[in-house]
Amino acid sequence: MLRIAIAGATGRIGRPLCQELIGAGHAVTVISRDPARAAAVVQGADGYIAWQPASAEFRGHLGASDAVVYLAGAAR
Repeated sequence: MLRIAIAGATGRIGRPLCQELIGAGHAVTVISRDPARAAAVVQGADGYIAWQPASAEFRGHLGASDAVVYLAGAAR
């Protein structure tokens, strides 16, 4: 099992990627501008955190991850 943090998990590529990784038993942390919305869109993740690079929680999750996937785009 890998610990994987994913930014852009609610997008077109992120959603199926998260479901595949969660289904395979990996611990996925979703990084989102809106963690509550992300929890509704991507179910079954181990955690949902806000995109706040200056916060200790954010940096801690990245540091504890085996992999980080960045799929985030510009806000529309």
